[in-house]
Amino acid sequence: MVRNNCKEVLTSCRLYAELVKDNVTDYAYDAELAGFKYDVSAHQLGLSVNVAGHNDKLDVLLQRLLEKARDLEIKPDRLEVIKEDVSNHGSSSLFRLSLFINLLQTK
Repeated sequence: MVRNNCKEVLTSCRLYAELVKDNVTDYAYDAELAGFKYDVSAHQLGLSVNVAGHNDKLDVLLQRLLEKARDLEIKPDRLEVIKEDVSNHGSSSLFRLSLFINLLQTK
């Protein structure tokens, strides 16, 4: 039972990470052009937000990513695409994933 719960949490974290990355695409594109790198990823311990670059504005990128993660705006059309992508990569728990999505949308 615990193992299934871990899978559910990891799947939920992956969905959230992908939604955050999708939500910052426009902002992050400019940052990448300026030589910055970023990643939001899920793993067994939760979420990781990584930024890299050679500039004193790196803290601005990190702050913006964290704000976008905190104030996540979920676009219904993008949610469907990302949900399908996440569910196609190892999750057999679509019902539980749908419950998590509903929780995000009621935020």
